This record gives sequence, C-alpha cells and structure tokens, in this order.
Amino acid sequence: MIEEVLKNGLKIIYKYVPGNITSFCIGVDAGAIRENGFPLGTAHAVEHMVFKGTVNKNEKEINELCDELFGFQNAMTNYPYVVYYGSLLNEDFQNGLELFSDIVLKPTFPENGFKEVTNC
Repeated sequence: MIEEVLKNGLKIIYKYVPGNITSFCIGVDAGAIRENGFPLGTAHAVEHMVFKGTVNKNEKEINELCDELFGFQNAMTNYPYVVYYGSLLNEDFQNGLELFSDIVLKPTFPENGFKEVTNC
C-alpha cells in the first residue's frame, strides 16, 4: 500500500489489486463532531445535499452519471467523517472521480433539496 500526503494536505492511500474493477473513497473531516454551533444532523444533511446539484450538474445529471459509471456508490456520515465511495470499471475511474470531486467541491445546495432531506 502506498500512502502520500500532497502539499495541500490531501492524503492519498493507494493499493494496487489486479482486475478490471476499482474502488475509491473520499473521506472528509466533517462528521457530527464538527457540528458545534450548528443544529444536530447538519453533517448528515450536507452529505445528502451535495448530490442535489453542483455548479456543473443538476440532480438528474448526477443520478444518471452515478447509474452509468458506478456498479455501487454511496455516502455515509459518522462521528468524525463524511465519506463518499464507489466501485466502478477501471476505464470509468477518471470520470467517476471527476463526478465525485464536483459533488464534494462544488455543491449548490438548492433550497428545494432541503425539504426532501428533512423529510427522510
């Protein structure tokens, strides 16, 4: 296993496993422990909201791309982290990582999405 920390603080952990399927995980130090000053459950709501739209894609486009690219993808919130992860064909890795990067780094938090999330 290779572990590398980039100059910007991003930690990459890589393990090569032969085959045509790859998996990746994006973990963010933004779990429930970081909710100080926010209502309980904010981290979990944000985990869902990032899939509701980005600067580059609307919710429908995100859902269609997730269905097209990933064999399995999901997200979770726990006490220390919010985690986004998925498995896909090696040939789709770059597109899958770009999609999740867009979701995590450029969400728009559309107002109507909050109504759906709070009704879960």
